[in-house]
Amino acid sequence: MTAPGMSRAGQQRDMPPSSSAPRRRGANKLKRVQEATQPLVVDSNTYGQPCNAVECSLARFIGLLIRDPNLVDINVKDWRKVPNDRKEMLQNSEDLRVQK
Repeated sequence: MTAPGMSRAGQQRDMPPSSSAPRRRGANKLKRVQEATQPLVVDSNTYGQPCNAVECSLARFIGLLIRDPNLVDINVKDWRKVPNDRKEMLQNSEDLRVQK
């Protein structure tokens, strides 16, 4: 008599591969930025470049907006070819969260 999961030779049987795919991380929605009740304050230097910790979260949020296929077509290779109404919509969604 052999133990469950063992062959007669004492070696483990080949288990069938798992049918489930490996777990992957979910989409990052930056809820901290999206659900902010107060506008984010972004400080800038004399050249107008953002220079505080909020800038990193804001840059990531803008990246999420740009990569959303419902907002900007993924096949667009040049930002100048994005329709102006889409650009204005993206800018307005950013302006709601940023205080300059």
